Amino acid sequence: MPVLEGIASVASHYREGQSAPVMSREGDAAALATGVARPGRGPLIIATLLAASAVVAGGLASYLNTRGAAAAAEAVAHTHRVEAELEGLLSVLKDAETGQRGYLLTSKEAYLAPYLAAREAVSGRLDRLQALIADNPSQRDRLLGLRRLASDKLSELAETVRLRQAGQADAALAIVQSDRGRQLMEEARATVADMEAEEDRLLSERTRVARRSSLRTAASLAASTTLILGLLATLYWVAISASRRLQRSAEWLSVTLRSIGDAVIATDEIGRVKFMNPVAERLTGWPAGEAGGRALEDVFRIVNEDTREPVEHPVAVVLRERGVVGLANHTLLLARGGAEHPIFDSGAPILGLDGAVRGVVLVFKDVGEQREAERRLQASEERNRLLIEGVRDYAMYLLGPDGRVASWNAGAARISGFPAEEARGRPFSDFFAPEEVAGGAPARFLSRAASDGRHNEEVRQVRRDGSPFVASVAVTALPPEGGAPRGFAVVTHDITERMLAHKKLEDAASELGSVLDNVVDGILTIDDAGVIRSANSAAEAIFGHRREDLIGADVGLLMPEPDRSGHPRHLADYLRTGAGRVMGVGREVVGLRKDGSRFPMDIAVGEFVREGRRYFTGVVRDITERKAAETRLSRSEARLRAIVDQAAVGIEEVARDGRFLRVNPALSALLGYREDELLALRFTDVTHPGDVEADAGMARRLFAGELRAYTLQKRYVRKDGEAIWILLTSSAVGGDPGEPAYRVSIIQDITERKRAVDEVHRLNLELEERVESRTRELSEANAELEAFSYTIAHDLRAPVRNMHSLAEALDEDFGEGLPDEGRDYTGRIVAAALRMDALIQDLLSYARLSREAVRLQPVDLDEAVADVGRQMRPDLAERGAEVAVAGPLGRVVAQRTMLDQALTNLVGNAIKFVEPGRRPAVRIRSEARGGMLRLWVEDNGIGVGPEHRERIFRVFERLHGQEAYPGTGIGLAIVRKAIERMGGASGVESGPGAGSRFWIELPMGGGS
Repeated sequence: MPVLEGIASVASHYREGQSAPVMSREGDAAALATGVARPGRGPLIIATLLAASAVVAGGLASYLNTRGAAAAAEAVAHTHRVEAELEGLLSVLKDAETGQRGYLLTSKEAYLAPYLAAREAVSGRLDRLQALIADNPSQRDRLLGLRRLASDKLSELAETVRLRQAGQADAALAIVQSDRGRQLMEEARATVADMEAEEDRLLSERTRVARRSSLRTAASLAASTTLILGLLATLYWVAISASRRLQRSAEWLSVTLRSIGDAVIATDEIGRVKFMNPVAERLTGWPAGEAGGRALEDVFRIVNEDTREPVEHPVAVVLRERGVVGLANHTLLLARGGAEHPIFDSGAPILGLDGAVRGVVLVFKDVGEQREAERRLQASEERNRLLIEGVRDYAMYLLGPDGRVASWNAGAARISGFPAEEARGRPFSDFFAPEEVAGGAPARFLSRAASDGRHNEEVRQVRRDGSPFVASVAVTALPPEGGAPRGFAVVTHDITERMLAHKKLEDAASELGSVLDNVVDGILTIDDAGVIRSANSAAEAIFGHRREDLIGADVGLLMPEPDRSGHPRHLADYLRTGAGRVMGVGREVVGLRKDGSRFPMDIAVGEFVREGRRYFTGVVRDITERKAAETRLSRSEARLRAIVDQAAVGIEEVARDGRFLRVNPALSALLGYREDELLALRFTDVTHPGDVEADAGMARRLFAGELRAYTLQKRYVRKDGEAIWILLTSSAVGGDPGEPAYRVSIIQDITERKRAVDEVHRLNLELEERVESRTRELSEANAELEAFSYTIAHDLRAPVRNMHSLAEALDEDFGEGLPDEGRDYTGRIVAAALRMDALIQDLLSYARLSREAVRLQPVDLDEAVADVGRQMRPDLAERGAEVAVAGPLGRVVAQRTMLDQALTNLVGNAIKFVEPGRRPAVRIRSEARGGMLRLWVEDNGIGVGPEHRERIFRVFERLHGQEAYPGTGIGLAIVRKAIERMGGASGVESGPGAGSRFWIELPMGGGS
């Protein structure tokens, strides 16, 4: 505050004995500095540069902190996407397994749909996960394992399906009963659980980063404002001492005030504006030339941001306090053009040489961007809180370590019928059906979740009124405290309706299979590669092939030459252009029986799309006998009409004016009209009002010759008023050259497909809500666990230090009077206390590695190794160790403190784990491996067995007793954690008695 008072006194000294002039843009800042009393030129320049530097530094800090908050928010969203893809992958694998089981039990092709769809979707899911976790080495390693498990699972499913299709049902079921498939799914679930746990940890860390970024932004704004006020005051103080060089000092002050990032306004003693810098002009909307001489209340209009009531004016506050003051919080500046700016402001009096108040100087800053960043963070947290509270389709609750309910959401109350006050304290088993309790289901859930981290299965549960229902239950163990689970998170979804729907689907499929096997016509289904996928009993009788021989064979098996050779080309042309000779209609073709005989047959082919793949159903009839009679009949219009009438899809002929010229029975049945009723209508009469213009527009372009054909999804309205979705494919036919007479359209009912798409969308939304809710719970649990463990580690050191100090005091004060056994005991106490303190220090170091922000930069390995050698010089001398460095070692990208700690631990182990009586010898060298640099620390010590090479990098893993080789068992765990946090890897090559070659690998830095 004395600095701002000095600024004010500069301006007042200038005005001693003068009236208060109205300042121009170029002269006003100079006038404020006229009273400076002979300063040296150097101090004024230095003060000006400091002010400009403060402005730039403050602005840059605010900008960087705001960008950091935005980046943290994006990282949180990235974690949600990874978890959604993981859940989606598990769901796809489950669908594939469901389809396989249905097919193995029934041999119905309809059950292969989920399996085939999953086989196509798994690769895409894995590729998207690969892209999402490309920046996380540990997740990439897990994904490699997950990709292998998914491949093995699909191979197992494919093998059983192949055996079943080949008629080897017993062999296929034997593979299922071998439990190999279940083991693969369990391993996949465990891997997904590990990856989700890693993402939950990252989410917790990124959320804390977002919060810290917001706090740093606010702090930097306040700090920069205070610093700028101080530097402005310094400029005025220098100006007072520079009166003999007034004009030059005034010019410097003018430049500084106009370049400053904050707004500055100065007034005279009665509150008239005398000076405004450009920032103040922009925020208030008043040019300096117009504002000069006006009352500050007219230019600087401020109100309370919450109440919109005027606040006490700055001039009155400053004149009353007679010192630097921070003005009212939640202040809103009303600009001249109607804009509003939330501001942070301060003011100070301008004092004359006689101590009288000659005016007021105000400094204020627009804090709108900071407020918006804080608002977005609060809104995000509120959305996550409301999400879990608002979920009603899933029961979500927590169990304590004893298996009793600790929390209960609205979805749990709705599904179970238990209100929250009744549910809390109940044992987990109260929600299971009696037969599930008898079978040990509740205990199985908790024990497997405790051992594996997560367990889920479908079981029967009961509501409060005793009614049973089928539920999908997932139990996740909360992170443990002290080695025991802290509780469990439970998510339950009522799948009763889904199970009933699945049962109805199975029954319908069974009924359809029975019908198809008893019709007189042969029915074949082929895929878009021409491979036969299904055949009924009539097809077996017509062609003389067994069904097992037909399924999987090319459809050309049933065609004589030259049709057999030409069919692949015809099919490819149809798939490419949509033009085909038999699609949607029946026609006479020649078939080929197994015995080589040819026969005439009718074939009608319909097309459908399932899971994005095109399939064709052919209805064939042996017409040998009918042909003998038809030789006497005309093959004119009646023949054509019969073909159209047998089409499996709707067909219509529409005139240029929209009238129906011809419709087939399939279309009449689809729309619920008789044929004569439809022929009295136009196509617009049965088209949904919302789709009329789209279809009519395409038809106009078709008749104008702009299109050869078009395909459109639209809605038709049936006679009973029901709207149905159809796929319409239309092409122009007949008429004069260049002017078609009518158009022919093929109509396919896709209502069920549209409904299925909508259902998938709804299920995806439910899954997304479930993932977000679970992420929120795990993030909070992880944060609490981390805080608890850190506090415990610090509190443990106090009693250890006391034990150490008291034991030393006992030895010093009473050592001569103690027997040898007593002195031995005190020595053991001191040694144990030192070991415990070292253990706690290592634990803190290990925990700190998980929390510490990593700031990577190029590091010279030669310098790092040399520094570690100097720090360890006493230990090296004590053991007589010889250390050889094969430089130059090169440069890596790392954080220096973490790298030093890892090197210290490796060299310390190299000189410690040596046979007694042997002089330690250590060799340090490096080698390039692609874009990585590997640093080797080789010793002549006792070595490590192959079976222990990974174990020694885990916390508290020791291969030798404390008496032989003292230590905490955490050193190598710290090495691995530090190197992995810097994006690298670590390992060891060794054998018992042959020394060890430990290595760390980091990305190369510039100059390597």
